[in-house]
This record gives sequence, C-alpha cells and structure tokens, in this order.
Amino acid sequence: MKLRPYQNKVIDDFYNYYSTGNGKNGILVLPTAAGKSIICGKLITDIVRIFPNQRVLLLSHVRELISQNHSKIMLCWPEAPAGIYSAGLNKRQSHHPIVSASIQSVYKKANMLGHRDLVFIDESHLLNSEGIGMYRHLLKEMMIINPKLKVCGLTATPYRMDSGPLTAGENALFNDIISEIFISDLLDEGYLTPPISKASLAQADMEGVKRTAGEFNIKQMAERFDQKAFMNAALDSDLPYFADRKCIALFCPTIENAQHVAEGMVARGIACEVIHGDMGLIEREDKLERFRNGQLRALASVGVITTGTDIPGIDCIVLLRATESPGLYQQIVGRGFRVVYAEGYDLETKEGRLSSIRNGPKPNFLILDHGANIERHGAITHVEKPKARVKGERRAILKADVRICDFCRSCWPMEVTVCGTCMMELVDKRDMTANLSINASNADIMGTPFSRGEKAEWFGVDEVQYSSHLKKGGTESFKVTYHCGIMQFNEWLKPSVTSRWLKWWKDRNSDIAVAVNIRDALHDSVLLKRPSSVLVFKNKQGYYEVMDYEFNKSTKAHTGSIATTA
Repeated sequence: MKLRPYQNKVIDDFYNYYSTGNGKNGILVLPTAAGKSIICGKLITDIVRIFPNQRVLLLSHVRELISQNHSKIMLCWPEAPAGIYSAGLNKRQSHHPIVSASIQSVYKKANMLGHRDLVFIDESHLLNSEGIGMYRHLLKEMMIINPKLKVCGLTATPYRMDSGPLTAGENALFNDIISEIFISDLLDEGYLTPPISKASLAQADMEGVKRTAGEFNIKQMAERFDQKAFMNAALDSDLPYFADRKCIALFCPTIENAQHVAEGMVARGIACEVIHGDMGLIEREDKLERFRNGQLRALASVGVITTGTDIPGIDCIVLLRATESPGLYQQIVGRGFRVVYAEGYDLETKEGRLSSIRNGPKPNFLILDHGANIERHGAITHVEKPKARVKGERRAILKADVRICDFCRSCWPMEVTVCGTCMMELVDKRDMTANLSINASNADIMGTPFSRGEKAEWFGVDEVQYSSHLKKGGTESFKVTYHCGIMQFNEWLKPSVTSRWLKWWKDRNSDIAVAVNIRDALHDSVLLKRPSSVLVFKNKQGYYEVMDYEFNKSTKAHTGSIATTA
C-alpha cells in the first residue's frame, strides 16, 4: 500500500522515538481524515512481519473504531494473524499476535491477553487524567506481565478539558508528542476538503445552562435546542443552504431532540432519520449504509458519527447542539474533511489534488452552527487548546466578535474587513445592535493568514479563473481569480490601452494582440500563462490586493477556466 508523504513521516517519527529505548510513551496527533487507521495498520503489520515474536494490542472504545481498525490491518496485510475481542461485535479472539479490542470487554482480562510488547490506544484523549479508569487498570496489570511494555496514543486532540495536555501532570501516561500533523497543512496540500461557514438566523441561548464535568448539562441544553420556535427558525434559515448539499449530518444533544429535528427535515422535503448509540447494530449499520450511498440524504445523530465513521460524501454539518469541549467540536467538524476527488487529475501532485477537489462533487463542505461553537473555540485550523486548570478554578466562557457579510452571509473574524467570498466590505455592527444572539455561528470556520495578522505574502497559484464582473452601479470589469491552495484572491481589471493593462497582458502572452475589451479578453484568456505565484497584501482598509506576480518557465497556457459572469 502506498502511503502519503506525511503518513510516511509519522511512521518514521514513531520508529525514531521508540528505537531510543528510553522507556517513554508517546502520542501521534493526526486530524480527522488524515488516515489514522491506515497509519496504525501499517505500523502494526510491519512490526509483526519484521519481528514475528512481537505481540500487539490495539484498544478502542467504540465498535465502529474496532471494526475499522481491524479492516485496515487486513488491508495492509491480508494474511495478518489478527483477531478481534469485542462483546459488541460478538467476537472473542484473544490469542492472536495482533488483537483489536474494546476496552470495555478486556480491561479485566490482562492475563487472558497474555504478554504484549506494544499497546496502541485509539482516541487516547479519553484516558483518565487521575491515573484511574479502565485503560489504567488494564495497563497496570499488563505491565506486571511485561514491565517493558510500550504504549502509543493516537488522537486528533492531545488534551483533556479537566487537565490540559495529555503529557502534563504527575499522573500523565504519555511523555511526548511523537509526531503532529496539522489541519492547515493538509488543507493546503489538497488532502482535506476545505470548510466554509454561513450565518444562520437562529442561535440557542445558552445563558444560565449549568456545566457538568466541564461540559454543558445535556438535559438543560436539550431544552434550549428543542424549543419549537427555535427549531423551526433554525431549519427554515438553513433550508436555502441545503439546496445543493447531498449528504447532511445534523448533531443533536438527545434522542428526543434528534427525533424532532428529523421530523422537521422531513416536513421540509428532506429525507432524514435518527441514529443513536442505543440503537441495535443491524439497524444502525443499515442507516449508515443508506446515508453513505445516497439513499438517505440526512441523519440526525446523537453521539454516533463523531468517531469511527468513514462517510466521505458528508458535505454539510449542522450543529444543533453546543459543546464546551474543543475535542468534540473538532471531531464533529472533522466529519466533513474527507475528500471526494474527481477523476482525470494527477493526485500525486498538490496542484492535481486541489484541482480535483475544486472540480469534483464535493469542492467544500458547509458548517451551519446554531450553538456558537465556532465563536467559543475558534477557527478549526487554530482551535484554542485548554490549559491545565488549578483545582477549583472556573474556566472562562469564550465569545468572539464576528462580522457577517450582508451580501452573501459568509462569516468572518472581527479583524477581517472584506468578505473573502464576494469581496464586499464588512460592516462592524457592534455599535449598531446591543444583542448579536439572533445570529447562529457568525465566525469563520477556518483561519487565514490575514485573519492571523500577517503581512504581504507570496502564494503559489494552482489555477486561474477569468470572468466578467458587474459591480453595483453597472460598471463591468475583467475579474481574475487566483486559486492558491485553500485561499483565493481576486483582482479587477479594465481592458484598455493603459500601461498597467498592457504590461499585465504582455507578461502572460506577448505573442498575441492585446485585448482591449472584456469580450476579447475572455476569448483569448485560454492563451494566457498562469503565474506560478502571486504577492498578496492586505491594505489599511482591509482589502486584499494582488501586488506582484512570478512566472516559472514551465508555466503554460490553458491552465485556467472561464466563466461569463461572476
């Protein structure tokens, strides 16, 4: 099996760490859709193939993960001596050199599992920070059998709400983060689908809701989200955004709440069913399969598809719940990251992958947040990680100021003054209204270099699009859109005999006549060379300006596309 470059790096980091013989335990940090199960399967099978005497245990907490992890092991090595021990899957295979097991089924069965050399713990952020619980009980007993037992954690979120980083504290099981892959890098390289967010017109009021163990009280939260007026307002405001979405996942706090959501979706003409953890395995798998293959357009979920569910087609996520947990927030949003590549592109190159995503059936996925989760936790690429708290100290509730584009309803952080979607100016409405609670999630789901306060920066250009653009007032211009990884930048030009236009055109093709009107410019745009990179600057008014270009000798014409309107 051929792995991606970053996956090979993680494997190399693993071997480098454990080959030192320092007796420490480490964590592999991989975002959702990065291929965590494949990496783990490749590591385990290579270890047992090269060192046949090694015995490995892979622990998970839900049957979906157990089944998924085992299938990836068999994909990496069809003849692998691997078994499953899980009451939920009705399998009790404990003597294989490789065992994928449910912690609930084996935490009292260390002697039955016997000598193990290496234990992988999937979703390792679930380990108790106090040194107690099922995982700790099992590991303590296993270390009596083998004092040299090595443990490796796998997670997208290497921290806990109550204690901060998994490597901190006197009872920490893990010493170091071995390798960490970042969402922003995978987005930029074309390995994840880019997210977008829109402001809806209904947001649950969480004021006064109690917190239990650092999370919103489920019963009280459900009461806020289950109010009929709110539910109708939320679904009505989302309905226009559902029009071009094929696979909609709605996340709810309780089964009763999810049932009401599903009824509301059906009443609006969208096939939707409920799925939850108490549902029988056969019924649950049937719903997931119909959702996966497009027979069921929407699922209202209660704690099911947040982990261990591989459904690449999910292109819309609706948060009809709130959470104080940045880990749960990342897991929910992460359901949309999986990529659906279009055929006919070179997926070995960054440019090919990004073009394949843009021109495929899922160019992005949409987040509709009715629980202020984006404001609470920040952009998905830069989630605010919890710090270790002093006992008795109350964690502050985060709330970010945001701007909503009046024209296209896209959401942006307060420091952004121009909408990156339609380039309209964003208005600061903090002084115009005393209460912004009528808006759902008004924050940008994804951080950008400019929203993080950076200056002018060069961006590699993957694709260029040309179109005619009619501004307010009737002025027409020649619009150029540069696609640069997950970012895009626009410039508006007026074909004429000015020195600026002449230079712009000749830089791209000096062998053809200069177009002096928009119609001719669009016609001949297929002959223009694509810049290899552009220099982009955010001016004092907050507008993005394309300041300069670079051309590699290898850049060719016919790399862009044309639209007649924009």
